[in-house]
Order: sequence, then structure tokens, then C-alpha cells
Amino acid sequence: MVRPRDGAGPLIAVIGGAGTVGSAFAFHWLVSAPAGDVVLVDVNADAVRAQLMDLDHLRGLGAHPDVRIGTRAVLAEADVVVLAASLSAPAGPDRASMVTRNAGLLAGLLPDLRLVRPDALVVVATNPVDAITTLVVSSGSLRADQVLGLSLNDTLRFRAALARHFGVEIGRVDGWNLGQHGGAQVPVYSAVSVDGRSRSIDPGDRPPIDRYLAEWFRSYQGLRPGRSTGWASAAGIQRMIDTWWNRRPAPLPCSRMLAGEHGLTGVALGVPVDLTGERPAVVELPLTGAEEAGLLRAGDAVGRAVRTLQDAVARERDAS
Repeated sequence: MVRPRDGAGPLIAVIGGAGTVGSAFAFHWLVSAPAGDVVLVDVNADAVRAQLMDLDHLRGLGAHPDVRIGTRAVLAEADVVVLAASLSAPAGPDRASMVTRNAGLLAGLLPDLRLVRPDALVVVATNPVDAITTLVVSSGSLRADQVLGLSLNDTLRFRAALARHFGVEIGRVDGWNLGQHGGAQVPVYSAVSVDGRSRSIDPGDRPPIDRYLAEWFRSYQGLRPGRSTGWASAAGIQRMIDTWWNRRPAPLPCSRMLAGEHGLTGVALGVPVDLTGERPAVVELPLTGAEEAGLLRAGDAVGRAVRTLQDAVARERDAS
């Protein structure tokens, strides 16, 4: 990996730079990162130009990185490629309908990923994130360890529910929510801590936490916001890139293709990933039997989603 480069920040290409997640990430990076330029790439030329006109004024408020519009050719130069392209948010709360929603985008995008450098990082922020991360790696042009999906939101929601349970601020809570993003989640109750001290949660007290996790997306979509969740996702992408580029020691939950970890191979799931080494590596938490079984179910769920998505992408290619 090329990082870091004489104190310079990474060159980041954002595919879908005019969308909710892509533009929110660009804003977050520009106001928080000391260096590292952002290139916005989007098929909607007017929308991405409008975002640039707005973001460009951040330089007057002290933002150091630069932002500009580019084409997919920038993938050959970028240190980091963020896949944030997506169709508009679904009208209803059904996650299952999202599996094939972005198939057309993927059919056109996957060939361009051959441009990505072998020492670059690809961050997948398009849903269904686990299935798309799996599909991107399976396409053959990128290694499993250079493609990571955004799954931090699941862990943040688990920590929010834990904080409510313990009556403390979320920043004092540590815990992991693994598995399939938004679907077959595996909250790791065996590794919860508050202020660095291990805390146990009686099984009888877990249903409200599990309901919060299961119903969060449905509740959000029920408000009909007209967009996907953007702010926490943008901050999560920034955290992933900053941690990878600067080799920060704390593992992060990421969707990562597995190769035998937890008995799973060939599917990407949300797991802790160490980003300090030359190649991001899975950190296998010690899990209970029930938690391991939950990960196996999550692997089966993602495998089914991948097959459905592959069929949809193939149909889009045949139709084009």
C-alpha cells in the first residue's frame, strides 16, 4: 500500500458524488481532514456541478483539501475509491427490494473497477453492501483485502441501544454488531463493555435491544425522508479512510470477504478489520456458539442475495 505519502492525504474518487452519501462524505472530509483531495464522479452532470459549487466555498472557512469534478478515468490514479452511487431511496421500508435496485449501476460500473490500482482501497457504500462487496471481489480484478464495505452503522446502532439500556452516553459504550448489514445481524452480547469494563446483559433484557436493531431502518423509512441515511454513513467512510491511510490501531467493523474465518468462505460480512497492516485483515472475536451460528445464518443470507444480484446484473448486461 502507498500510504502515507510524505504527509500528503489520499486522492479520493467518489463514484456517486452528487448523491446523499457521496456528497455528505465529501463535505465531512473537506471540513475534517488536514489533507487529501476529493474527485466527484457522477452521471448527473448538473447535480454534481451544483454540489461542487456549494462545497467549493468551504475553502473560505478553512478547509484544506481540494474538491473537483472528474470522470471514471480517475480510478486509475486514486488512492481510495468510494462507491456511493445509488438510485433514489425506495418508497417503502422493505430492505429485500433493495437487493436488485442498483443492478443496472453495477453492470456499468464493474468493468471500470479494472482501472483501480492494486495498492488502492475500495470502500463500498452502496446497498446491499455485503452482496455488492462480494460481487466486486468476485469480479476478479480486485483482491479481497482491498475491498471493504461500510457496515459501521450497524455497530453504532447497537451501541446506541446499549447506551440506552445502561443509561450512559454512547461514547462510553463498546460493542460489535456483526453479520449482514441491516439483515441477519449478530449483536455480540458476549463482548460488551462500558468505560472499558466488561458488562453482561441478561438474556431477558435483550429483546428491546434486538427490536431497536430490527426496526431502526423500517422506522426511518416510515418517516419518508426521501433519501438514504447520509450523515453517519459519511462519517463512517471518513473514519475508514483515515484509519487505513494513517494506520490507526483500533479495528473497525467493515464488510470484508471471508476466507475461512468463522467457518465462512466466499461471502462478505460485517466483521472487525485491522487496517494497520499492509493488507486489511479480519480480527476474529471469540464468540459464543449462538453468535457463531448467527454468523453462519448471515453468510447464508448474503449468499442468497449475491446470487439474486448476480442474476439481475447479468440481465442488465444482456439488455444493454
